[in-house]
Amino acid sequence: MKVSTSTITRISPVFLPLLCSFMISVGFLLEVEAKSEAAKEKEAGDFLYFHGDRDEAIERFEHAAELEPDMVDAHMSLVNLYLLSKNRGAALEHAKALVKLKPKDKNMHMLLGNLYRGDKHYDEAVKEFETAVALGVPEQSVMNILGYIYLDSKQLEKALTCFARAADGKDRAAAVDARLGAAVTKFRMNRGDDALADLDILIKESGGTGSAYLTRGHLRANLNKLDGALSDFKEALKKEPENARVHEAIGNIYYRQGKKDEAEKAFLKSVRLDKENASVHYSLGTLDLENKRFEEAAVHFENGAEVDEDTESRRKMQDLARRIRSPLGADTIDEADYTGITSRRNFFDLNYCDLLVIPNSVWLESKERVKIENSGMSPEPKR
Repeated sequence: MKVSTSTITRISPVFLPLLCSFMISVGFLLEVEAKSEAAKEKEAGDFLYFHGDRDEAIERFEHAAELEPDMVDAHMSLVNLYLLSKNRGAALEHAKALVKLKPKDKNMHMLLGNLYRGDKHYDEAVKEFETAVALGVPEQSVMNILGYIYLDSKQLEKALTCFARAADGKDRAAAVDARLGAAVTKFRMNRGDDALADLDILIKESGGTGSAYLTRGHLRANLNKLDGALSDFKEALKKEPENARVHEAIGNIYYRQGKKDEAEKAFLKSVRLDKENASVHYSLGTLDLENKRFEEAAVHFENGAEVDEDTESRRKMQDLARRIRSPLGADTIDEADYTGITSRRNFFDLNYCDLLVIPNSVWLESKERVKIENSGMSPEPKR
């Protein structure tokens, strides 16, 4: 039966509350049904991801978030899955949604801050971290992160100030992290001797952590003190034998010393421990090219490109792999094509905190620079 507006206005006032109640109930039931559908989509996404179908899981989570925009779990799942898929832009958008949904949640601000930092949106990152501190995150740990942000953005004096504040805190582990950061900052200020002296003191006082040895090893390597660097990396390996980054660092030193067989063994150990590190795949590909193992080289470049978050680097490696696999590819590849393939941005990758990023190394041999520039590769320091 069609009910017109005029008909409704003629309904007795006695029945109006009942009618309104009925309409509200219908609306509530529709809302419950929509939310129930969103929950089903969320559960389906969980199931699909558990069984390895990441792309379909993302579609289900997106649908759940569309049906119920305030579903925190859906947005959080999407942040994680987009990061796994190397889609940082989409992850960032859902992190923003989480902050809007939970503006008083310090962890959401930390999450968004780290995503901004990873994309080099430093001003936005600093704002989120400062908000997180205001909401209760211990200042000492955030000072370390801010220190590395300022280090990334070449605001070295600000970086030292942040590290100094973090070093004075009660958290001993955070204080050690801060002293490591301060040493790297001094190194970037061309105060290499001061940086190494600080690390010598830190290692003596703390008994030497894997991170401290790894940091000092990287600084020594960047000063071309290869024997000292190798010694430090081996000490770090004693502390953390399953740390893939330490094995990679050892491989880099062996490579620079011309010990290619030892370098390959170290890189293979590293990639077995961490298949998500693109630079190790590229290092192995470089060694394969040097030994005319073209098919193996192509596989390593493809594997590296698959996990590489740097769009330009990924494109170059995929292109190189295609050229190698082409009918005349192996015959046309020469040294200029692969020199510097492992010359990615060296962030040192200190293992004590995956969220902290350290800027480029300052070391680069002049003859390597010429080869890299001639090959069209970015003239970045060798790892």
